[in-house]
Amino acid sequence: MSWIHQNEIFDVQYRSAVPYGTPSFHSHTNYEVYLFHEGSVQYLIGDRIYMLEPGDLIIMNGLTLHRPIIDNRTPYVRSILHFDARFVNNIDPARGEGQEGELLRPFVELKTARLKLSEERRIEAEQRFMHMETKLREQSYAGRQRAKIAMLDLLYCIYDWFSEPLAQLEHQRDRERHVEEVIRVLEQRYTEELSLDEIAQEVHLNKHYVSKLFKEITGFTIFQYVNHRRINQAKVMFVAEPQVPVTEVSYAVGYKHLPHFSRMFKQIVGCTPEAYRKKVQLQMESYLSLS
Repeated sequence: MSWIHQNEIFDVQYRSAVPYGTPSFHSHTNYEVYLFHEGSVQYLIGDRIYMLEPGDLIIMNGLTLHRPIIDNRTPYVRSILHFDARFVNNIDPARGEGQEGELLRPFVELKTARLKLSEERRIEAEQRFMHMETKLREQSYAGRQRAKIAMLDLLYCIYDWFSEPLAQLEHQRDRERHVEEVIRVLEQRYTEELSLDEIAQEVHLNKHYVSKLFKEITGFTIFQYVNHRRINQAKVMFVAEPQVPVTEVSYAVGYKHLPHFSRMFKQIVGCTPEAYRKKVQLQMESYLSLS
């Protein structure tokens, strides 16, 4: 059965099998819930390609360009809901200025996500799509209100079903925030002789966790990062003040022993500090002679 209803709040298609032709990329301001029932389809959403299987549920904010790639040799059956976020926010108030309500978190934070529904959840989703259709067909005040309730019930199901992806996203954000805190400390104190214990204490985290997490997120150990930060600052100083002695630069960026500074500089830059400074001086002289 294929049926479409449109009003100012939402439009719904339940088990639509209408041939699609050659769909083009499109976007819209409404949020979308897409349930795949049957067919051979790849769905392109932004830079992602989803190979769909029956029972796949996709949510999207609608603004990202999207289109299905359909093999028309088999029936293409899908249920689609587009809805206006303003209606939901009237029922579930926004969390803050310029934000959507809690119920819309999956659409706002995940933006686009696919979930493979269990048989039980697939039946739940289908029942709510079917209920929207049945009640809207009645073309009555009570029918319209009950269809809205069915839509909200589907959104509450989606909120529950996507709780794990949301938790994973929040966990990743926490990890990134922890690394940002470490980098903030390093930026402020990279010229000091910091120990891992001191860094961990300043960000209120376990030192083993901090060390492991920093490497996972940045690709550098904490002390590799510090060395790169110091050497980068030394390069800036050589450009800004080519006449400053190498020893002075070494101390300024946090190295108390010149051989250690020279060794790290060559390891990272590929030449000694003296050679780099000489190259900068020659470049400056060449530039001044041409001006």
